[in-house]
Amino acid sequence: MKVNFKKILLFLALLIFISSFSTMGYMIYDYSANNYNEYIINLKAGNIIEEIRIDDINYRLAMYESENLKAIEQDPQNYNFQLEVLNDTSLYYKLSCSETLKVTFVNSEEASFIINGQDHSDLITDNVIDYNPIPYEYILKADRSKMNSACFVFFIVDAIFLYIIFKFYNYMRTDNKETFLVIIHSVAYAICLFGIMLFSYYVLYDAFKLFVILPIAALIIYNIKFFKGKDYEKLYIICAITFGVLMIFLMPPCNVPDEASHYTKGYELARVYGEEGQGFIQTPVATNEFLNVAANVQSHDNDINARFYFKEVLRNSDYTQFIDGKVNYANVKKAFFIPYIICGLVVKIGTMLSLSPLVIFLITRLANLIFATIITYFAIKITPRFKRVLFIIGLLPIVIQQSAAINVDTYTDAVAFLLIAYILKLIYEIKEIGLKQVLLLFGAGLLLCFGKFGYFPVALMLILVPNAKFKSKSKGIVLKVAFFAFMLIISYFFNTINNYIITDVVNDETNVYGLKYILTNPFSAIAVYFRSFLIRLDQDIFRGYFNCFGYSTVVLKTIPYLVTFAMYIIILCTKEADDEEQKLTLFEKIVYVLIFVMLIGIIYTVAFSAWTKMGARSILGVQSRYFIPLLPLIYFVIQDIGLKINVPEKIKNKLGNRDLSFVLISITYIIAFATIISFFA
Repeated sequence: MKVNFKKILLFLALLIFISSFSTMGYMIYDYSANNYNEYIINLKAGNIIEEIRIDDINYRLAMYESENLKAIEQDPQNYNFQLEVLNDTSLYYKLSCSETLKVTFVNSEEASFIINGQDHSDLITDNVIDYNPIPYEYILKADRSKMNSACFVFFIVDAIFLYIIFKFYNYMRTDNKETFLVIIHSVAYAICLFGIMLFSYYVLYDAFKLFVILPIAALIIYNIKFFKGKDYEKLYIICAITFGVLMIFLMPPCNVPDEASHYTKGYELARVYGEEGQGFIQTPVATNEFLNVAANVQSHDNDINARFYFKEVLRNSDYTQFIDGKVNYANVKKAFFIPYIICGLVVKIGTMLSLSPLVIFLITRLANLIFATIITYFAIKITPRFKRVLFIIGLLPIVIQQSAAINVDTYTDAVAFLLIAYILKLIYEIKEIGLKQVLLLFGAGLLLCFGKFGYFPVALMLILVPNAKFKSKSKGIVLKVAFFAFMLIISYFFNTINNYIITDVVNDETNVYGLKYILTNPFSAIAVYFRSFLIRLDQDIFRGYFNCFGYSTVVLKTIPYLVTFAMYIIILCTKEADDEEQKLTLFEKIVYVLIFVMLIGIIYTVAFSAWTKMGARSILGVQSRYFIPLLPLIYFVIQDIGLKINVPEKIKNKLGNRDLSFVLISITYIIAFATIISFFA
């Protein structure tokens, strides 16, 4: 057998690099979780504090108000305060030895700064205390036996992880299409990549943030060399897991819409809570502390400092102690439990093992990502047409963001893609529809109904199934009507009992439009609908899926946006050999567009009734992510009628359309991740 020394050397080089960072990460995490500094800031009457930051998180000064400290409002709109010292007093902090502390004064005269009982008032310079301990120094004086043991363990563990990763890539390079083995290899790859990232990512991020983009660049090079012409579903699963695992760590916890509420729902489902009330629940103290800090990063005024996460990774948490108050999660309290099963299981197991809230949070994201990736993989695999469209949509950055997060979108998007793919199979491939196909269809439809409300119009795709495929024309018509009625009724039932459907009239307290207004003022309502449609058209069809990260606050700058826009136009319009055979008929285009328009109407109606203030000229509260589940339908039409780009033969011979799509998508992720890093840095 021929020995490939290049591969062995590459493996050893990567192993030494990764195990070194993993060991360093473990030692720093362990040191940060078990060692603390005590800080005392002695304040004199007349001192004024302008800002207090711990790990770059700007803490609201209003919460410090007491008989000795007065909060003076500076900017009511942004909750900006100054803290005036009325009588001599002290601020006390016990922070992890790796955490940073910055206090900015307007006047710091005679104030003193004590660290672990020693006076360090000399650190107060220009009315600022900026204390930044360097945890890496601990590595130089760490217990050598402990470090050697950790190094040995991580060398072995990372060797296993790397072997599994290489095994995954080698398997995906083959023409073997056995689904079970693909899934097993993919799950193992995701877990191994996550494990490596968990013990190295935050150290890399703290040292040099742009290091996190290196895996994408490596993936591009490796793919171009070894994966030429592979199936879309295989390319998808490689990209989705790689980009998704990076997104798990790169997007700060609780920075995907409503993520804190969905995470809290997991504790409710796992029965890890104290008392509960209507839309409120007593969460464990450890969880509440973590969520309070994590949620603060949503502000433009706060940055991501990896030091906060240092102490959280190996933190041994007690989930038997609960907060005195209650956490509001009313927006998801009555949501159906099916989409939360994964979150509930991870929370239950994680709390039993006393894992830190951060690790439970990240593992829940990973589990959701694996679920969404596998379901979407099946969708791309089984569809007889539009594989490239599902491949593109499945890898849109916002779709990956939602897949690698804790929310209902993860479940709804993936199941919707699978249902669309199966109906396409019924339309274009299956020659005779029997009981098995009907049961699978209704089963997939039922699963979609368990998710978010509004996606039942997808049932209208059955109109395109020729009646000749059924035993009789009448049975075909009955089945189509029955399936649409089934989707509508079940979806309405589950979402009505969960309060997802707005049935109220105008709410006097919030002064929002209600259904009564729409019914009594149809022309005014239609005008608002149409105006909103024109305003949001490009965002809800295209821009909103690669340009609105987090709470739609992380956006690309002009040049990166134009580059990304051009990339996706090229991907979507690149001509393929079978394009002519897959041309849509006019009737098919009308049906797909009609279904998507119905979805727009449903989402607009919910937003108009629930969140739009009286007098508003356009609908408020609509987000592009709401359209993701049925986005493939409109992209089928766009691809069919759009401009066709012929790839030059030189590029086609070297890459091929699929690899070109992969390279361009990877470049857009480099742009997206760099944008996220710069926003939170």
